[in-house]
Amino acid sequence: MEKPKKSRKTEIRPAVAAEEAVKTSPEDKKMLKLANRKTAPKTAAKTRTAAAPATEYVVLDYPKNLETITSRHYAVRIGSCDCVGMDISIDDQPWQPCRWAVGYWWFDWNNFAPGTHQLVARMHKSNGDYVLSKRRRCKVV
Repeated sequence: MEKPKKSRKTEIRPAVAAEEAVKTSPEDKKMLKLANRKTAPKTAAKTRTAAAPATEYVVLDYPKNLETITSRHYAVRIGSCDCVGMDISIDDQPWQPCRWAVGYWWFDWNNFAPGTHQLVARMHKSNGDYVLSKRRRCKVV
């Protein structure tokens, strides 16, 4: 008479079970690695200009992207969360300070040359870090 085989319960992790199930196809292994990489937690390195959390923002309200400016004087409006200072750079020139008024940061832009220009705002946080806005392009005629 044969001895009955003892069954034992083993806990197999889903990733291991999935990998064992696709051992025959190298393409399936590659897809599994990609799927695991996409679902793995990501760690971001902390830098001085790191991406801002959802509660921190800085945005160039006006001029709108690709707006045509016909005047020789223009007030650039910048919206932001709570910060201690704001600067603006036009065409990658040195940073120039902005002024605070009526709930927005403003930069009085005048005597600019006709053509296409790029504007970037830099918000100063209270801890010494800063957050950059997205680059805004406009055309002056």
